[in-house]
Amino acid sequence: MKKQCLAFYLLALTCLLAVGQENHTITFNIDMNATFPNLKDSILNLGIRGSVAPLSWVRGIKLKDTDKNGIYTATVEFKKHNKSEVLFKYVLNEVEWESGNARTIALKSTTTDVFTADFRYQKKNENPFKKFIGKWTLKNDLWMQGATASAIDTLYLPDHYSTCKEINTGKSLLWIVDATSARGHALWTYNAVTKEVFAQSSFYPDRIGLGSGTVTAAGDIALKISFEGNEPEGTYRKYSYEWVNEDEYILKSYQYDHKDQPTGNFYGGTFSRIKNEQK
Repeated sequence: MKKQCLAFYLLALTCLLAVGQENHTITFNIDMNATFPNLKDSILNLGIRGSVAPLSWVRGIKLKDTDKNGIYTATVEFKKHNKSEVLFKYVLNEVEWESGNARTIALKSTTTDVFTADFRYQKKNENPFKKFIGKWTLKNDLWMQGATASAIDTLYLPDHYSTCKEINTGKSLLWIVDATSARGHALWTYNAVTKEVFAQSSFYPDRIGLGSGTVTAAGDIALKISFEGNEPEGTYRKYSYEWVNEDEYILKSYQYDHKDQPTGNFYGGTFSRIKNEQK
């Protein structure tokens, strides 16, 4: 009799453990029409990631819009497990996670389910350097420089051109400078977490600059850059890029020694936007 009771309890326990562990198939529908109303004819790179296999937080399962109605779909089969729910999020272009907390859906004993929602799109912040994008030249071809504060000269420098363009991170700016007095390039990148600007540059055969700084809400830039090459060891420069209006900014550069004292060495000028395709 005891053996029969034990067998009965084991059978009951097995049945209880089996509840909620059946394969559960969920069809995920994500409506992109409200988020991107003008992209119905485009194919979006949309995936789903989550906490229960076959989903993972590292690699997504693609959703497809086979009938071009703006609703992307993926059917996912969750194998037998002891999880009561799955946490998940939708990801656009592999890196743009939808906003808000992870979504949840219960894993029930039923074998099929459907989850339908809109994409919670979080618009990316604009490039903090966007005002610089374009082509620039020295205003009136005038440039100021001097080795000491009492010896600042105004020079006539025609044909000084800078081309600034965004590269594929969306938080960067590439400078290409083509001038008789200076040829080279610089790269600015922005860390949105620390709110820092990082700068590196290469001019002349051996003038290499590396530094960091800040950007204001108005787009003004302040940088501290150390150089190897043609500047005295231990010195550095402070740069400011201050906007006069949307088509004009002033560049100033002051040199400091290893004791953080200004040496008087200065250069700078006002730059104007070129509003046509010709130099």
